Amino acid sequence: MEQEPSLLARQGSRVLLVGIGDPLVETLLTSLASALIAQAGVPTENIRILPNPAGATEVITAVTNLAAESREALSIYYVGPGRLGPDGDLHLATSDDDAVPCARLMTTARDHRAGTVVLVVDCSLDQHTHLSAATLGFNVVPEPVPDNEFLLVSLTTDEGGAFTDALVRLLRNGDRAESPDLTLADIHQHLSRVLPPTSTLRHYGDPANKLVVARNPAYPAPRPRRRRRRLVALALVCVLAVVVGGGFLLWPDSPTQPDSSGAFSANLAADANTLRATDPGLAAQLAVAAYRDGPTEPAADQLYASLNTPLEGLVGNTGSAVLRVAAATDAPLAVASDQDQTLRVWNTADPAAPVLDATIKAGGTGVALTARGTLLASSCGTSGGTCLWDLTDPHRPTTLATLPKRPDDPTGKPQITSMAISPDSSLLAAAAEQGFTLLWSIADPRHPRFLTTLSNPTSDGSAIAAVAFASHGNLLAQTVLRGKTSLWDVTNPSAPAQVATMDGGYAAVAVSPDGSLLAAVGDFDVVLWNIQQPAKPAPITVDPIAATGTSIDLSTVTFSKDGSQLAFAGSDTNNVTGELCTLDLYPANLNTDVTFPTCTATGFSTFTMAATANGVLFAGGFDGAVRLWRSALRKIPGAVADDYSWATSPNGRLLAAPMTAPNVQPPSSVGVWDIGGSTGPSLDATLSTSAHVTTFLTSTTLLVAAATGTVQLWDLTDPHHPVQGTALGTASVPSSATGWPLAAAVGADRAGDLVTVLDQAGLLHLWRVTGAAHASDVGSIQPTAVINGPTGVLPDGHTAWLLTSAGMDWWDIRNPAHPTHLGTSPFGAAYGVMAGAGRLVASTVPEINGGKADLDLFDLSGGRPSGATTVSSSVDGISAIGQDGTLLAAGGIGDNSVMLWDIRDPRQPHQLATVSTLAGTREIGFDHANTRLVDWNEKGLEMWNIHDPAAPVHVASMSLRQEGVDNPGTIYTAGFTEQDGQLVAVTDSAIMLFDVDPAKLADRLCSYTGTAITPAQWQKYAPGVPYRKPCG
Repeated sequence: MEQEPSLLARQGSRVLLVGIGDPLVETLLTSLASALIAQAGVPTENIRILPNPAGATEVITAVTNLAAESREALSIYYVGPGRLGPDGDLHLATSDDDAVPCARLMTTARDHRAGTVVLVVDCSLDQHTHLSAATLGFNVVPEPVPDNEFLLVSLTTDEGGAFTDALVRLLRNGDRAESPDLTLADIHQHLSRVLPPTSTLRHYGDPANKLVVARNPAYPAPRPRRRRRRLVALALVCVLAVVVGGGFLLWPDSPTQPDSSGAFSANLAADANTLRATDPGLAAQLAVAAYRDGPTEPAADQLYASLNTPLEGLVGNTGSAVLRVAAATDAPLAVASDQDQTLRVWNTADPAAPVLDATIKAGGTGVALTARGTLLASSCGTSGGTCLWDLTDPHRPTTLATLPKRPDDPTGKPQITSMAISPDSSLLAAAAEQGFTLLWSIADPRHPRFLTTLSNPTSDGSAIAAVAFASHGNLLAQTVLRGKTSLWDVTNPSAPAQVATMDGGYAAVAVSPDGSLLAAVGDFDVVLWNIQQPAKPAPITVDPIAATGTSIDLSTVTFSKDGSQLAFAGSDTNNVTGELCTLDLYPANLNTDVTFPTCTATGFSTFTMAATANGVLFAGGFDGAVRLWRSALRKIPGAVADDYSWATSPNGRLLAAPMTAPNVQPPSSVGVWDIGGSTGPSLDATLSTSAHVTTFLTSTTLLVAAATGTVQLWDLTDPHHPVQGTALGTASVPSSATGWPLAAAVGADRAGDLVTVLDQAGLLHLWRVTGAAHASDVGSIQPTAVINGPTGVLPDGHTAWLLTSAGMDWWDIRNPAHPTHLGTSPFGAAYGVMAGAGRLVASTVPEINGGKADLDLFDLSGGRPSGATTVSSSVDGISAIGQDGTLLAAGGIGDNSVMLWDIRDPRQPHQLATVSTLAGTREIGFDHANTRLVDWNEKGLEMWNIHDPAAPVHVASMSLRQEGVDNPGTIYTAGFTEQDGQLVAVTDSAIMLFDVDPAKLADRLCSYTGTAITPAQWQKYAPGVPYRKPCG
């Protein structure tokens, strides 16, 4: 017979996870939530997480709300430090030290009609607390425990979280006992055995051992047994662990209850989520393994979560600390020098499979490559000195010359810590830790000449020093720890002129590819200057502490090849871990008081790093490993768009949007990107125009309406060489009085051969377009009243509409030379928000002070509204109609649900389903085949499979949320490409593209992660399961 659901699996149950403190415990709580979903069968929509509550009031409010909401069971898992009161009663900490007595939580739940209460505490006390025998009598609540309340309490003076970790493992792996269930008493007995003696556990209630928390995964096989009723309980699970952030987090919906295979998939997905904090590349492989084992929603979520961090692939292990790396900017070569005086040359043309070309016994703490990778500067090896190496054949490096010494110090041995070669390969600079920089001419690499010494004093005679050339070659940046940072004009390299000096010295320095920005890092600092005027460097404030904390010693910095990002990294001063940080360099990010980077924690250090020709980060650290870092997120940084100013071509190959270069604002041009490739968007061309409206009429004809109102066609037959086509007049520019965007004055039919343009005089022009160079003004419409809103054309191109002071004007334009007025109706955007497709238009009319809206459906088969059908009176004002006009979606009241209707008969809409969506859902949209639906709020997106619209399946969630970033960006709008299966998200600083098929995303992630997971790693995360390569 079918098993009765466990206590927490019931629909009337609620789970609240609360915590304070260390960021690592948020992953612990996430793992617990995953285990509760997979093993305890908790409906995902019933789990809430309350991270870092500001005070006792916030916790009590959360308990109050969930107690009132739950009908059967409420679980509250509270994690973090605590203290014992004078009478032994337990108080749970909050962010502001306003501790919550456990007794008050119990009373609050009881007072709001909660039934049975279970309290479990994993509490870390002050290390000076003496957990003696007397402590065993501590009072969690200063009163007898009622029959319908259950408690499990763990106290420790060790670092908190051990109880929670052991509980997660128990839920996942089970206990080999002769019981198919895990009751609260079973959990107590098991954890009492496995936890260290420094933990004190107490168990209250459940004398009959009836409170089932989850099924026991280790139980051999289900035996037939008689169904029996379980106790209805309110589970108040109070575990002190440690989380970050603030506010409620809603666990995403799960479409099905996993079976045994799904449980294994869920375990791997939870491990991927936990491991991402230290090894994102390995975490991505576990996510792939989880999805390929069982394509569940948690597994898919982890695939998409892998896009939020760069992924590392192992290039090779040197066996010795990697001290310096360098990469050619116009060739695939990169080199790494290690502490064993060995230099390795790699070809990184295929980042997924780098090739070791050569090994030279000549490593050192300074290396440099020319842009084309044919010349290398490094130590000479055992013979001493600094040499130039010929890498014309990278498999057979040969020595060209030994650099001459300083004439004033012919016997000196400067300790070189950094080298740089000028972009034209004529100069070599080498920074020495003694506090100076040496400059040579290497225009003739067989006969290098010493030129001069640039002084850069330091208070530390053995400090790390660094140099970097600007892209134009006549500007050299120099820095040294505990010294200063200087800019030198080396136009006359024999007598360089010092242009500027900035206070503060650093361990590494870099100049952006366009020469406009200078970056430096050292100790715990990262600095950025605008050096467009080199004599007047302008500082840009960067706050690395917000992301890296105060223990990361920063040692390396580089710019991406296209100059859109700054990357810097370092090592933790307390252990062997580190962090890799990136900073977007576009106005939306830089034009603020403080700029915040995005950082990825790593389980290893990164001491040195360089950007390769194909945009990959080539890095090394103290563990001897050389790694390549890449982001699998298909992203167009610097694209600044809104609802109307971006578009994708009908064949799904091109995307056009306004773009801006670093330090340029507002957007100064329109970019055209190829988005059909497998590696990422690539910029094909830029159009020298602003854009308020951008739309593809065909896959090769682009329409752009500039801020001035000029409407221009562009021929993109060869997207690398756009050709300006016909101008379609000047559209009416919006004014502050009307508030309508320029898009309200420009429209096009679905075929792309009819364009409407409203001119400044209020005349609607009809343009027939047969190509970018072939368009003619074939007719015009004189409105019957004053235009006071948008205009456009219906998708079939047969009807034009204009919002006037008298209502909505409808015109038959099948003969555009002689438009026929069909009439005026009091319908349109003046009365709400419209969404349309084909012959149907939906209109939502919000209440003035309510929040509810009427949803009306209009049939336009006759070219104008023939009647309205009220679909619902309880929507929130957002709606969408599928391309074929058969499905209607609208947001529910509360901004956290979407309803679907079958509207094949518009007079009798039939509601199909209602799904819970992201809190604060802003918009919704269908794909072109009506098989997928997307909803989004400011920080994330959700994708649904609606092949069966009566039973939508949640595919995955995609979030902008990033660890350590207070404001990771805002999503403006989103939509699907017509072909090639991509979801486009437009944010305030970039456009992002997501695979709509998780299986394809899994394939793509495999091309980024490089070396496969080892058998030892596999057994750690998948014990007892035969080894298999996730990406085999």
